[in-house]
Amino acid sequence: MSRFQRVMAITMTMLTVCFAGLWAFVYLYISGMACAFSNNANCGVSMPWQLSGEDLQFMVLIPGAIFLMMAILSVLLWRK
Repeated sequence: MSRFQRVMAITMTMLTVCFAGLWAFVYLYISGMACAFSNNANCGVSMPWQLSGEDLQFMVLIPGAIFLMMAILSVLLWRK
């Protein structure tokens, strides 16, 4: 593995991990803000598998597909 490939693999792995953390933070933040501006007194954060419609698409499926592509690319970059 050349030096450039190693740097790219490390960089892609770090970006993938950062994206996963950011995805979790944004999911909780958006869910918390939805509860903050809700009229319902006992509002809780929904689990990702409880979502439906465009909430599922924008908060789970699209970020999940991006994360999966980044993870696969990281694995491919680490192969010799």
